[in-house]
Amino acid sequence: PAMYLNVYITSNAAGLAGHAVWPADADTIPAWDGIVISHNYVGTIGTSSLTQSVVFAHECGHYLNLHHIWGGNNVPEFYYLPVGQAANCSEDDLVGDTPNTIGWSSCNLNASSCGSPRDNVQNAMDYSYCNTMFTEGQKTRMRAALNSPIANRNNLWTPANLIATGVTPEPALCAADFEADDRFICNPSGGAVNFTNTSFNGDFDSVYWEFPGGFPPFSVTEQPTTTYYNPGSFDVALTVFSNGTSQEILKEDYITFTDDTSYAYPFWDWFEGNSDLEGAPWTKQSLDEENQWEITEVASHSPNHSVWVDNWDNQLMTVDELYGPALDISNASQMRLAFRYAFAGKGDATGNSKLQVQLRQSCSSNWVTRLTISGSSLETAASQSAPFIPNQSEWELESINIPSSYFGENFGFRFVFTSEGNNRIFLDDINVDVSASLSENANPFLDLHLYPNPVADQLTIEFGLEHTSEVQISVLDLLGKTILQQQKTTGNSGMNAQVVNLKSLAPGQYFIRVESEQGTITKRFTLI
Repeated sequence: PAMYLNVYITSNAAGLAGHAVWPADADTIPAWDGIVISHNYVGTIGTSSLTQSVVFAHECGHYLNLHHIWGGNNVPEFYYLPVGQAANCSEDDLVGDTPNTIGWSSCNLNASSCGSPRDNVQNAMDYSYCNTMFTEGQKTRMRAALNSPIANRNNLWTPANLIATGVTPEPALCAADFEADDRFICNPSGGAVNFTNTSFNGDFDSVYWEFPGGFPPFSVTEQPTTTYYNPGSFDVALTVFSNGTSQEILKEDYITFTDDTSYAYPFWDWFEGNSDLEGAPWTKQSLDEENQWEITEVASHSPNHSVWVDNWDNQLMTVDELYGPALDISNASQMRLAFRYAFAGKGDATGNSKLQVQLRQSCSSNWVTRLTISGSSLETAASQSAPFIPNQSEWELESINIPSSYFGENFGFRFVFTSEGNNRIFLDDINVDVSASLSENANPFLDLHLYPNPVADQLTIEFGLEHTSEVQISVLDLLGKTILQQQKTTGNSGMNAQVVNLKSLAPGQYFIRVESEQGTITKRFTLI
């Protein structure tokens, strides 16, 4: 313990998620020095989850002399204060900028259990499981522990100990890697791609790039540029040299150059007649090269196929892109993109996975996000303890307006899914047309998003307007009868948001209707 913070991952941490003694106790009982933690509270995958992973930061706080935010510790036979007791208001955690609190086992962000100010429920030293922070005072206290000889905390970070434990050996090249500023090119006159060497750990003596299909086809500069003129998919290879050693990496089909063919609208695809996405009209790219967008028969909205990312085993922050074909919409007067999606959470994981729809003008490399659906708003079904297979009622319809500034040849669109450890996502019935709606209630002038959905009391309504106009928002029952109506307001050009209080309504299914001079759009929500 004098040289390491020891972590013991166990099948049973004395019936607790984890525990660690303070430095003063560890100084007298070295055998207790370190963190004992149950296997299902370590990391975000396997037996653990994103929610339970916060326990490790909590125990590190104890290891560095922090009390629970209400005071005390949870180690058996040591100073202990139960969470949630009124008497805790008279206790203290010896940190000046953490308000007194009884302590919470739930994420009550509005709690003021000991009076003003509000409880710091998101503090790592609470039991709320929505922990995101330490305070400045806690940081000062932890740094003091690391500078103290008590339990040898001040030895952990000394240069001699870092060398002895192998933390700071002689720099050695670990791995070769690189990035490109654009991996999808559709410029008919040729597309330049800028590459960056992201190899790590070590000083590079030299580098050697290979760009088959590009011009120039090789380079020895750190951040080269090469240009592609012919359609196809191309490998990129990098070798880095350091102190007489080398590392290399080959990324197959890393660059995709489509031909300058523009498909005519309307465009509709429900992914029938193909077994994979290779070739026109779809192109996929994955920044992690693991689970990617694929055609599947596991589930569909209509008729038998859809596309999915089998995200059950995906790691955190993987990014998968699905590119639609270049479309010629130069003679359009109005245009929409519509699609259906299905997604569910994974157990009690709280990862904020997101799906984005991005557009670009005529072969531009500048992709603009027009829609982001994330967190609970992305979920079309209850959280699942097994890989998600949606039924017909668990698909959600979404559509967006395509601004006139995008009307032209080689209009591009793509779907970008960013995983934070949740479940599978599916897309189906993708449509680009003048009246692309897949719904009798869609309107070419309005984008409408409701969240959270399902909702308990207050529903946020986000809608887009082409220009400033008067807006009327109403709540309808399933028979179309208006049962609640907001006062008329003036909406601005662009995105607007309003909140509707639903406390007077009984749980059930309802519709939100947004009316303006630009049209009317209706969307269903669930009140719980």
